[in-house]
Amino acid sequence: MAALCRHFRGPGMFCSGQNLSTQARRLKGTRLAIFRTIFEPITEAGLWNLVEGYTQILPGISVARIPGHNADIQAVLLSGGGETLAFVADLLPTRHHIPLPWIMAYDLYPLQTLETKRKWVPRMAKENWMVVFGHDPDVAVARLHERDGKIDFEPVELNR
Repeated sequence: MAALCRHFRGPGMFCSGQNLSTQARRLKGTRLAIFRTIFEPITEAGLWNLVEGYTQILPGISVARIPGHNADIQAVLLSGGGETLAFVADLLPTRHHIPLPWIMAYDLYPLQTLETKRKWVPRMAKENWMVVFGHDPDVAVARLHERDGKIDFEPVELNR
């Protein structure tokens, strides 16, 4: 990884500054190889781009803070051609977590998750976004929409 980082000339790694410092603090001094093989080489090569809040990385690629699961979790939004694909991580890990009160038991800040969902889920439905469910074994991507006062989903087949 260190050799790769020295020769990497791309845009770098984008991360919340607070999230990076929290993870580095947790991993530093441990014997976990991830710190030595990933965090240190990227840091030494100066490849971290620390972002806070909503940030456009490149045209059509942005990140947004969606706190609740942890303090600084981010969504990745891909937009273009009138479409948006949202990777919302553990905000909506499965389609079963679409209803506002359905929150994972191990979210660090469940009341913040609820507030974040109140902000984001209606927007996803109103703007017809495709949402990735990173932990759903049956539905990988779906469009959210409102039906009879409730947010529902329609699976999207991306392999066509």
